[in-house]
Amino acid sequence: MFKNNKGFSLAELLVSLLIISIGMLGLASIFPLATRGMGQSRRLTRAVGYAQRDMEEVKRLGYLDVAPDSYMVETYTVIRDTFCDVPMTDMKKVKVTVKFDISGGERKVEMVTYLSKKGG
Repeated sequence: MFKNNKGFSLAELLVSLLIISIGMLGLASIFPLATRGMGQSRRLTRAVGYAQRDMEEVKRLGYLDVAPDSYMVETYTVIRDTFCDVPMTDMKKVKVTVKFDISGGERKVEMVTYLSKKGG
């Protein structure tokens, strides 16, 4: 019989393949989580973009012309609320809220700015 065998036995090869297979299955389970996380991040980024766009419109309109508003963009709801004389007289607090669904629940992004009568 040969005592100095070089190479791997069939049993060693099968055990190695089993270990590699278990590792690959573990890695495969991470991909759906990563894909879902990227989708959530994309939706959140879009919501922030829509809030920023409306906030730019608020600044363009100025103190006298800004008014409450609500509208849909794709599947996002943009709501603009205005509060007069907050935090002081001749100022308006403007809050822009963008609501959207993510992972079966509703999320929202809010931005707030203040406009003064004198400064626009």
